[in-house]
Amino acid sequence: DPHKTQAGPLSGQPALVFSRLLSYESMITGKPSPDLALGMPEQPDAQTLIFRINPEARWHDRDPLNGRAVTARDVEFSLRRQMDGGPSFVRKAQWANIESIEVSDADAHSLNVKLKAPQAAIVNAFADVNSFIVAPELVDKGRDFATDFQVGSGPFRWVEWSEGKFASGARNTKRDGGNERRS
Repeated sequence: DPHKTQAGPLSGQPALVFSRLLSYESMITGKPSPDLALGMPEQPDAQTLIFRINPEARWHDRDPLNGRAVTARDVEFSLRRQMDGGPSFVRKAQWANIESIEVSDADAHSLNVKLKAPQAAIVNAFADVNSFIVAPELVDKGRDFATDFQVGSGPFRWVEWSEGKFASGARNTKRDGGNERRS
C-alpha cells in the first residue's frame, strides 16, 4: 500500500506506478514542480493552497479505472485516507496541519486546501516522494494493493512481479505520447 510503505527500497516501485500532486524538478535543490497539478498552487494567503489538476492526467487503462481522468476528488480521497487512517498510515503527521479540503462539484479539477496555521514547508509535503495519489475504487472495492495489482497514474504501468526475482513495468502510454517501453 503506497500510503503505508515505510521501507525506502519499497518506495521505488510505487514511484513508478503512482503520481503525486507535485514532484521535484530536482531533489538536490529541493525545487518542487507540477506532477498531476497543472502548475504550482495558487496561494492567496498564508493558509490557503489552490491546486488545479491537469485535465489530461489519466489513470492506467486497466480495470477498475480504465483510463478515467484523475480528479480533485481522487486527491482529496488520498489526503483524507492518510489523515484519517490508523497507525499504519505512517505519514499521517505530514498532513496534521490541514484544516479542510474542499472540492467543488462544479469543477472536478480544482482542490482548495486550508491550513490550520501557516506552514512554509507544506508545498514540499505535496512533492514528498511518498505523497502518492491513489484511486478510491481500488480501496472501495476491497482490492486494496498487492505486489501483483497496482493501478496508478504514474509513468509506468505494473506488468508482473515475482517475489525476490524481478518486477516488470511498461511505459504508461497515456503520459508518454504512445511510446511503450518495458523495464
